[in-house]
Amino acid sequence: MQTKFQQWLTDHQPDDDLLWKRSFWNTYTFWRNKILPMFTDEFYKKDWNYEILNKEMDHNSDVVGKHISKSIANPVVKIAYKGTIIVFRYNFYEYEIAVISNKPINIPMKKLFTSRREAFFYQGFPEKYKIKERYEENKCQFIAKVYDHYNFYTFMFLLQRQIYLNSKKRPHEYCKTQLKEKITIAIQEKNK
Repeated sequence: MQTKFQQWLTDHQPDDDLLWKRSFWNTYTFWRNKILPMFTDEFYKKDWNYEILNKEMDHNSDVVGKHISKSIANPVVKIAYKGTIIVFRYNFYEYEIAVISNKPINIPMKKLFTSRREAFFYQGFPEKYKIKERYEENKCQFIAKVYDHYNFYTFMFLLQRQIYLNSKKRPHEYCKTQLKEKITIAIQEKNK
């Protein structure tokens, strides 16, 4: 069974003569096998397996845009998980991530990422996910840039952990008021 993400990759696979084809498959197989499964309820179950995760990933993630880097079409992925939306992309140099949450997100290792508006290009991001706030200014809605796969995995793991722990708490009033419209739109899209 192919997920929507896997189907997108199959439909946009690079030509054999492109130098970055191997990097394309290495990166997005890593996303499919390691990143997307983190944002499912199955992730915390002892006996989870990839087949179950494939089914649930179709509900939690989707490709919402694309951009061209190294003459290759690359996906912009959205994950909706426990009241938080994460939109991210990779361009063979760095990751750009937008986070929209109904509760503050506390990432304990701030040096994993930068959060500067002037360094964020939003390649392929839909307009509604082009977040302008920095992490230091707004922990409910912010941008992050990560420069390698190891830091991306660590950032996403810490982000997932914080979202999971936040799901046990009541929504933060500041975040609820500020993000109600964006979360409502995302839920409506998910239910289409």
